[in-house]
Amino acid sequence: TVMILSLYDSLLSDIVNVLMQLLHDRHELQSSIPNDINNNSKELKVMDMIKVSVIIPVYNTPIEYLEQCMRSLLHQDYSFFEIIIVDDGSDKVVASYLVSRWSTNKLIKIIHQPNGGVSCARNTGINAANGEYLCFVDADDSIEPGFLQEAVDYMDKHSLDVVCGQHYAHSIKSGTLNNDSNQKSDIIIV
Repeated sequence: TVMILSLYDSLLSDIVNVLMQLLHDRHELQSSIPNDINNNSKELKVMDMIKVSVIIPVYNTPIEYLEQCMRSLLHQDYSFFEIIIVDDGSDKVVASYLVSRWSTNKLIKIIHQPNGGVSCARNTGINAANGEYLCFVDADDSIEPGFLQEAVDYMDKHSLDVVCGQHYAHSIKSGTLNNDSNQKSDIIIV
């Protein structure tokens, strides 16, 4: 158990380091673009209001889980965010559902790509993101209504670049909540 925890801590540390490098590279790229380009564009004004980009990699996730995930995001107390769904080569049923159900919502971008794995999907989401912060949510997870607001407030108050948290396992089918510390996993906002 100690070795597994040590490996887990090392892996989490590596993930945070890679995310910090991506954030740094993205910040340098954004700061190199002159401020006066397209200042009259409505799209730019909307992008300027987006503070958090929520990235959701999807690969054949059951539709009931996708529904719950998306409902939890769309019921946030916080308004300045976008949702980027990266369909990582899902079957036609899931891909069609994403387009038919979510493509008309202006908060949501849907990107389809051949299957490359969850890391590739997250990188695609990062490249499409407009927010100051990135939030990664798995397609079979949901978040509490105040999650984004609390995370942004905490990061702004303490001038943080990364917030890591934990979530509770909840079964849609049985309706049970499991808050056993052995069942928690990390949520990272960069």
